[in-house]
Formats: sequence, C-alpha cells, structure tokens
Amino acid sequence: MVRVLEIKRLFFLVHVILTVAIVLSLCFFFYKIYTYEPSQKIGNKLSEQIVAEESRTNELINIDAKSLFDKILKSGLFGSAGKWNEDDAQKKAEEENKEPPTDDTLEDTQLNLKLIGTIALSPKDRFSCAFIENSDKRITAAFAIGQEVTDQVFLEEVYPKEVILLNKKSNPPKKERLKIEDKSLDLLSAKADEKTTKSDAKETAPSSAEPKSKQMDLNRDEIVQDFFASYADLITRVKPEVYKDAEGKVVGITAKNIGEIPLAGKLGFKDGDVLTAVNDEVIDSKEKIIDLIKKYSDVTLPAVKVSILRNGNPMEITYKIQD
Repeated sequence: MVRVLEIKRLFFLVHVILTVAIVLSLCFFFYKIYTYEPSQKIGNKLSEQIVAEESRTNELINIDAKSLFDKILKSGLFGSAGKWNEDDAQKKAEEENKEPPTDDTLEDTQLNLKLIGTIALSPKDRFSCAFIENSDKRITAAFAIGQEVTDQVFLEEVYPKEVILLNKKSNPPKKERLKIEDKSLDLLSAKADEKTTKSDAKETAPSSAEPKSKQMDLNRDEIVQDFFASYADLITRVKPEVYKDAEGKVVGITAKNIGEIPLAGKLGFKDGDVLTAVNDEVIDSKEKIIDLIKKYSDVTLPAVKVSILRNGNPMEITYKIQD
C-alpha cells in the first residue's frame, strides 16, 4: 500500500514538472512573437552583406592586376594564344629567312609562266600569294602556297621578287625559280624617275600653271600589270587618310606618300592630292569610299573620271582605257 502511494506521488511530481515546462515554453513563444522586429533583422542582414561586399572590393583592389593576368594566361583558358610572347615572336620573325635561297642547284623554270607580282609576308606563310600569268592559256591568276599553278607544278615559296615552284613532272620532283622580269622592274623604275623629275619641275612652277582638267590614255593590260607589281607597296607603305574641310566635313581621301608608288605617278597623282569624287560621285564619308572601290574595281570600264584637290585647287583627270 505504501509503495502504491509513492508511485502515485512520483507520477504527480512528473506531471507537475511537465505542466510547468509547457507553461514556460508557451510564455517564451509569445514573448518572442510580441518582441520580434522584422525591420531590425533585415537591417542587420543588409549591413552584414554590405560589410562583406566592401571586404571583397578591398581584396580585389589589393590584387596585383599583372599577376592576375599572368595567372589567367598560364591557366590555359586562351589556348596557345595565351602562350604568345612579344619578344619571342619578334625573334622568330627576325630568324625567318625572307631572302630567296642562294642554292645554286635551283634553276630558272623553263615553263611558259610569267611572274607578275607577289604578296610575300614570309616564304611559306599561308597568306602569301603570287600573281602568275600562264602564257599558254593566256590566264593570269593569284595562287596561294601549295596551290597548283599548272599541271603538276605547285607554288612552294613566295619572295618579294621571285617564287619557288615544285615541279612534280620531273623524276624526282625538283624545285625551280620563277622571277619577275627585270625589264618590268626597270620600266617601273624608269617611269618612277621620270614622274619624280616631272613632279619636281611642276612643283617649282606656280600653282596657276596646273590645268584644271586633263585626259590620259591608258593601256588596260599595262595598268593591270603595274597594279600587281605595285600591290605589295600599296598595302604596306601607303597610309590613306580621310580629308576634312574647315567645318569638319569629309570631302575626300588623301595620302602624303602616294608619289612613292610608280603606278600612282603614272596615273598623275602627287603627294598630298585629295581624291574628292569618282565619275562625279562625291566622297563624303568613309562608307562612300568603300562603295566606290567596289563599284569601280572593274578593269573592263572604258573610262573613269576622278576629281581631286591639289594645293587647294580643283582638278579633273579622265582616263581613257584602251585594249
């Protein structure tokens, strides 16, 4: 009987303790609900985020840009481009042999081919090419490295004034030279000297002596040949510039050193001439220049008229193109 009473008291005590715990939990829960302030919590989180962002910004500012750049390159993200080094590239370019080989075993080709001109970036550069005339087929075309020039004859190397051909007709295949004819070069040099002399003589005369318009008769085949011979100099030495008037309006295109190109001298251009129109189509923007180049690049045109400014005076030159 005594034991039963003790058990009952124990269960009653446990019941009282649980009841008190539940009451305290409820009181604490309601206290949190009534004392909760959302704005304060959000403000604290925002301040923590701002502090974190500022610390990250400070870390980024303290990072050495060059070391970071070097790490990105070494990571291989940009492939072989990331391994490029200016000094190594310059040494490699200097080491490349851009002069024709002096091997006496190379003979001049006996094929009926004529070298008109070359674009020689380096002997075997994939962007190098040669303009070669096949006299048998009366065809002139541009050939890239490795391309077949004629039957079983391939372009092997390109230099400023000659190319190396790989003739697979012979057994075993052999390399042969094809040079630009010396007569063509002498002719261009003589014409350049003649134009230079005439230009010097004209420059000593007053500007009023310049005619306002003139006509020139040109041979189509000769102009094409001169163009190919001067092409490399045109794209590497001449630096065209947009010419603007006092109000900043585009009125044409000019080049300070155009007189150095024999073809330009043959066409009557001088250093500082401003090309303002072609066939009365005015050059008033950079886009117009590109449009005119595309439109009048056809060598079959019978005539072309250009308008220029020379020493501030307008001039017109009409080219009659004959076959």
